[in-house]
Amino acid sequence: MRLLNTLAALSLFSAASPLTAQTWSPVGEGCTSAVYALEVFNDELYVGGIFQQAGGLNTPNLARWNGGNWAPVANLITFLAADGFYANDTALFIGDAGRVRWWNGSTLSTIPGVFNTALYSMTHFRDTLFAGGAFSSQAGLDYEHVARWTGSAWDSLTSGCNSQVTDLMPFDDQLFVAGNFTMAGDSLFNHVALWNGTAWNRMGNGVNDDVFTHCLFQDTLYIGGRFTQANGQPASRVAKWNGTQWVRVGGTLNDFVTAMKVYRDRLYIGGAFTNPARTGLRWT
Repeated sequence: MRLLNTLAALSLFSAASPLTAQTWSPVGEGCTSAVYALEVFNDELYVGGIFQQAGGLNTPNLARWNGGNWAPVANLITFLAADGFYANDTALFIGDAGRVRWWNGSTLSTIPGVFNTALYSMTHFRDTLFAGGAFSSQAGLDYEHVARWTGSAWDSLTSGCNSQVTDLMPFDDQLFVAGNFTMAGDSLFNHVALWNGTAWNRMGNGVNDDVFTHCLFQDTLYIGGRFTQANGQPASRVAKWNGTQWVRVGGTLNDFVTAMKVYRDRLYIGGAFTNPARTGLRWT
């Protein structure tokens, strides 16, 4: 299921010292529609979504920010490659209409296998590539919204989630999994869970609605999404993990957050929010 087609915002957040006031600030002129993915590759911030322009330039679905200016992504703009990004030292992985593509800076390649619908997140966990999304099957085999690449084919986990997985990341020697699911395996979970390789574990009381994205910033795990509560308390679309529970971050955003990434020691977020400022806010 694709996210809502609404206006986008890009924002950045910084916290130079505990005494510094915290705000959101613009990233150039931002993007003209929803941002779904952010990733840093080759010292540039890649942005994916359903927008047609970034910073006033024609950048259909993909763009890159070098810290001061927006630019298109050569050889990629013909693809609707907006569902999810993940980068390691050698490649940028892109979720593209049920496929996983990877970009090495000059060439676009595709991992074999096409799922029945979108992939939203990819990561390496214990030297294995994992993918999560809205998909439930591939080549006639069932997959419960999360899969792993063996090097020659896609494989399912022992048990999966009951709805889409939009976010994956290694965390505390487990695989952090988030989305709009309410069950992982046979147990109830509130949109966030940890997979230890054989079983699912809880992360506190979770949040009350979709989680779309995560980021590690200043040694703390942040999440963004559609949720308005974390651990039963108000939390406007962004929360952080304090080691035992999720807690709120900052003020109020008027719509969902779909992407976040640290770039040059600042936390950038993107999404459909348009207020307090359409092109974003910054913690300073």
